[in-house]
Amino acid sequence: MLALQYSHPQVTIHVPGDYPTIQEAIDSASNGDIVLVAEGTYYENIDYNGKAITVASHFFVDGNEDHIENTIIDGSQPSNPVIASVVAFKLGEDTTSVLCGFTITGGEGALAYGFRMGGGIFIDQASPKILNNIIENNNINTSFGAEGGGISASVFLSPLIIKDNIIRNNLAKSSATTAYGGGISLYSLVYLDTGLVIIENNLIENNVVSSPTFNNGGGIAVYG
Repeated sequence: MLALQYSHPQVTIHVPGDYPTIQEAIDSASNGDIVLVAEGTYYENIDYNGKAITVASHFFVDGNEDHIENTIIDGSQPSNPVIASVVAFKLGEDTTSVLCGFTITGGEGALAYGFRMGGGIFIDQASPKILNNIIENNNINTSFGAEGGGISASVFLSPLIIKDNIIRNNLAKSSATTAYGGGISLYSLVYLDTGLVIIENNLIENNVVSSPTFNNGGGIAVYG
């Protein structure tokens, strides 16, 4: 298989060295670039905007797991409450779009398809790599349907890779209708039986799903 070739040399963009926010760095990045984020708490709700880039803490460079705990993306202050997931992939991203080495917290999910989805990470018609993150304390609490307190992936392309993450203490709660996946919700798995969806070596614990009708998958819900 031929490696992907990009039209410019790979560039590493530093946050906050080059740009003060992760989103500004993403907006300036080109396919193949790395957005490398220093330790700290970043109150942002970021969107990859279809770019084939890696956004990572310094864990990506040196393997020091302390960077994962100390590099925090906190989505609790969204500029648009309709899109309140911490991280969004929704423009056809594939496995060349990578999220690595963060604590993802404070998300409330995005409104889509009549649900509030993906408190921590919202994936729609995309298939990124989600590697070595702590996804915790994201809370969907809505009168709509609720999907994926930690991660939701809907109508995605193959393959989708969720590997080596800790997914804990997330909530998917609906006060009126159904709820799916306190930790992870996966919908429209047209590729599931081909082995092209990889959920591997994750710790998934203490996630809650709650509704007055159907509660589906405290840890993981798979349907569609």
